[in-house]
Amino acid sequence: MSGLSIAAALIAILLAVSLYITLKPINAKLAGAALACSLAHFIIGALMSIVAFILFQPSNTIEINQFQSLLGPASEVWRIARVVGTACYAAASIIFFYLLFTARYIPRILSVFGMLTSLLGLLIGLLRILLPHVAIPAYGWVPIGIVELAVGLWLLIVGIRIPTRAGGGNVELEASA
Repeated sequence: MSGLSIAAALIAILLAVSLYITLKPINAKLAGAALACSLAHFIIGALMSIVAFILFQPSNTIEINQFQSLLGPASEVWRIARVVGTACYAAASIIFFYLLFTARYIPRILSVFGMLTSLLGLLIGLLRILLPHVAIPAYGWVPIGIVELAVGLWLLIVGIRIPTRAGGGNVELEASA
């Protein structure tokens, strides 16, 4: 695992925990489920990286025939772990975007697009489980990347809008630089 991968994983975990803390007052059980799915995604990814590191280390004790016999089962386990991790990521994303929609912390259109594109990601993952020999294009993940970038920019520039209960408008929480 490279230093950049570790940094990206830590930032993603920080984001998931931050979303959990922010959205817990809206629905604690759903926020907790989304955090659990996010953490499952990260744990599966970390385990995959560790296994890959161990399996693909040059070793004088494993002969090439033994190594090739390990690759078949390992690649199937790798495929299943990647799909399950991806499904966990998509499920967490759907829940977080639903809570953002409910809370009205970001424009609802961004939340709706987030839920729809996350659902697309979940469907891609399910298709990869059900149809393992069919090539499912990876570019189906591009829309969620665009929505996540848009939401990130919104939160960075505008902040979250917390609706007031007295009807006096929104309280703006701006991002501090």
